[in-house]
Amino acid sequence: MNTEMPVFVIKAKDPLAVEAVEAYWGLCVGHGLTEQADQVQLAIDEIRAWQAANEDNVKLPDHIHVPATS
Repeated sequence: MNTEMPVFVIKAKDPLAVEAVEAYWGLCVGHGLTEQADQVQLAIDEIRAWQAANEDNVKLPDHIHVPATS
């Protein structure tokens, strides 16, 4: 039995990160998960701030998917 839970990471350097996390925020709101949505909004704000301060490091991802070990 595989007990390792898959994880999907979106790094702040990914220019698509804000839009992707905003979509998750919308899902949280739509499901009535107010506290979770508030935490996701904090992450969105942090990503935006990091991207603004690190414009030279914002780039599309260039890594391959690494599946969870079985």
